[in-house]
Amino acid sequence: MKLLPLVTAVLASLAIATAVQAEQAPSDREVKSATDQSATTGGQGTAARKGHDAATGQHQDPTTGGMAAREGAMDHDHDGTMDDRGMDDHATMSGKAGGDGLAVATLMAVNDHEIKSAEIALDKKVSAAVSQYAKMLRDEHTKNQTRTRQLVQSENVKPMETAEVVAMKQKSEQEREMLRKLDGPAFEAAYIDAMVKGHADALSKIDNTLLPSASDPQLAQHLRDTRGHVANHLEQAKRLDNNAQAAR
Repeated sequence: MKLLPLVTAVLASLAIATAVQAEQAPSDREVKSATDQSATTGGQGTAARKGHDAATGQHQDPTTGGMAAREGAMDHDHDGTMDDRGMDDHATMSGKAGGDGLAVATLMAVNDHEIKSAEIALDKKVSAAVSQYAKMLRDEHTKNQTRTRQLVQSENVKPMETAEVVAMKQKSEQEREMLRKLDGPAFEAAYIDAMVKGHADALSKIDNTLLPSASDPQLAQHLRDTRGHVANHLEQAKRLDNNAQAAR
């Protein structure tokens, strides 16, 4: 009988301990709810980060992001190279067209001056040798001028009057004005001297500037033909000059 109160007390203590433990431990439903909430929160965070990365373009996959960036840079460089090449090709084409334009403009200016100077000489009282030379210059430079103008049309070359061409034309006009004021031996000496210097200068322009920069085949051939005529005119002018000096 004395053991009954003791057993009762032990059982009561166990019951109390079990109740306390049950109150402190979360139920299965509470654990599942907490787990679901954590997963949802983590998923939302991941989705938010992906949305931010997509919007800003800052996220790169560690295995493909760097490669994609490098490929993009290579594409940009490739495009730039093509653009530069296109610009170079355009500049080259423009340079060739400019060389042809300069050639026809120079030839037309030279021909015009030689024709007009020859006509001045033929209006003066000059020796037979000088008169024959002036006629030859007038006729050959007239033919050359006609051929040059034909090439301007057939080859679609626009004469390019650079500052140098304009200056050459102005100098030629001044030279003709000087010749108009002279007569007799003074005119002959000045005319032949002008022809020597003028044809030497024209020959230098053809050799050093016009032929090297010509791109049109027909025009290049015309320049070579012109060079032969100019060289011949120069030699004849030098002979006339030497003969005139020997006769003095």
